[in-house]
Amino acid sequence: MPKFLAAFVVEPRATSTLVETACSSIFFGFRGTRLAWFLDVTGGLWDLISTQGTRSGADPEQVTLAEPYSRALHTPASDSKPPDSNAAPAQVLTREAARRFEYVGKVGAGGMGAVHCVRDKNLLREVAIKVLAPSLAADPKYVRRFLAEAQIQAQLDHPNIAPVHDLTIEHEGTNYFTMRLVHGRSMADWIASARLSPTPSETMHEMLGAFLKVCDAVAFAHSRGVLHLDIKPENIIMEDFGTVYLMDWGLSRLSARDRDSGNGVVLSPEAAGGVVTGVVGSPAYMSPEQAKGAESLVSERTDVFGLGAVLYAILAGRPPYLGDSMDDVVEQAREGQMPSLPDAPQGVPLPARICQITRKALAIDPGDRYQSVLDLKREVEGFLQGGIAFPIRTFSAGERIVSQSEFGDTAYIIVKGACVAYTTKDGMRGTVCRLGTGSVFGEEKVFRPGPRGATVEAVTEVSVRLVTRKMLDEGLGQDSWFGAFVVALANRLTQADARPDIVAQPGSDTVSREEQDPSLSSHLSGPTAALREYLPAGRVGDW
Repeated sequence: MPKFLAAFVVEPRATSTLVETACSSIFFGFRGTRLAWFLDVTGGLWDLISTQGTRSGADPEQVTLAEPYSRALHTPASDSKPPDSNAAPAQVLTREAARRFEYVGKVGAGGMGAVHCVRDKNLLREVAIKVLAPSLAADPKYVRRFLAEAQIQAQLDHPNIAPVHDLTIEHEGTNYFTMRLVHGRSMADWIASARLSPTPSETMHEMLGAFLKVCDAVAFAHSRGVLHLDIKPENIIMEDFGTVYLMDWGLSRLSARDRDSGNGVVLSPEAAGGVVTGVVGSPAYMSPEQAKGAESLVSERTDVFGLGAVLYAILAGRPPYLGDSMDDVVEQAREGQMPSLPDAPQGVPLPARICQITRKALAIDPGDRYQSVLDLKREVEGFLQGGIAFPIRTFSAGERIVSQSEFGDTAYIIVKGACVAYTTKDGMRGTVCRLGTGSVFGEEKVFRPGPRGATVEAVTEVSVRLVTRKMLDEGLGQDSWFGAFVVALANRLTQADARPDIVAQPGSDTVSREEQDPSLSSHLSGPTAALREYLPAGRVGDW
């Protein structure tokens, strides 16, 4: 059996597990059947075996109640079929609703109901209308769940969350809410098409830009006391002009931390018991605490894991967990067992720093993950902006920072204070120069470790940032054009500095390297160029 990315054949013996745990937003198993929803992460295959839901004897209790609204609440931007014009409007709209809306067609369906496209006659726009299945409308439990979903999403007023417009609950009749009809493609489709991209690095950076907007949506939800709990590429929709939506809030719940803060989302008494609990989520992207049903551990860090799973899919082109059966995938999720990120998908090395960020977000222990979505977002932003987290070290006045002739492989950027650089020969000390805030020294050793050519000592209290080659490789990412440019430029300068035949000696008649090789002069600017004339012997950055 092939390993589907996020859908598996459901065996009859697994049906009770599906019912008891509501463990997947993908699978809708029915008693005595081997058919399920098939949702292919890479291809975006959406194939509902609709007859299974209405067959005689089908028990609603045998249906997992989470459903993939990412498909149900948006229409593809292209290559899609038009809404089903043959659907009967009378089965969707009540007489009262028909006065306001004109039926357009069916968009999708799931275990609790269906989503349709309707045209608002007053505002002259198309909207999505989610309708609770008539067979469930008489059951207060399902009505509460439906009501809770609508109220939670409606109160999350954020640019990256589709707004809910209206809600109608009838004790005996049609229950529905309307929301924005999102036109676009899912990140799952984007990840699938990225395999054919001629510029994978640029595509990855574009995806990470969209990912930051998803972080904004999740962070906002957390600020209002809401956990999403089903973050995955299929639930992230990009419209043509850059708007990104995090869809499917059907599994969301209120966090204990913000329930009494006064700023959190609130539910009406009728919806208070409608939040889904237990093992919930999508197995291929599920956190260990979700897969174990560890309610006490489900928190904002659970959504951090979900975001980390999306990062994993962006980098690896597949979800964290794969398997031949749902039980296999859920077991992997319980243990947090996922393959390591590939070294070079599509032949292009992955930047080490973004891989480190992903691994931390996917830590098995919630305490080892980023403790907030904003912390994760800042790390990804820093990677995209080329900002590198160089550690800071402070030296007291008179303390040596580096010593002449000692082995060095680190450069220093002075953040605060003043230093003096000097050489010692035959017991005589010769000052090379003074260095202040913003000056850099030892830069050559980052690319060519070896003995230092001078001593640098703090004149006042000095704070410096430490730079190593490993930090540059991880921060810049040599697969990016900028990383490759910086490394190539540094190598050229160090090679030029290594040419002893043109190293200028103070007081000598030797022609300088710039005079012999004018192409170098454009690169030697700022503190480095200013220091060159003071070097008694040796090369730029040699200390």
